[in-house]
Amino acid sequence: MSATDDETSHLRIPTEIQDFVAAGKLTIHAAWLYGLLLRHINYTRGDAHVWPSRSNLAKRMQFKNTRRLTAISPS
Repeated sequence: MSATDDETSHLRIPTEIQDFVAAGKLTIHAAWLYGLLLRHINYTRGDAHVWPSRSNLAKRMQFKNTRRLTAISPS
């Protein structure tokens, strides 16, 4: 998958992340954000660095602004 895929396509979150959510160690929004970041990985480049903008992530998460992303970020 890539960031250009249809925004309505399903996003598969790794089982480990789902377990963290179920155990209350991770919020569903944090898991969602992680999944969106996974969609931006360029596997042909051979690394796991991603640089989507905060506004792009907020839009994809249907947040009105990026402040909600700040609440998800580690302190």
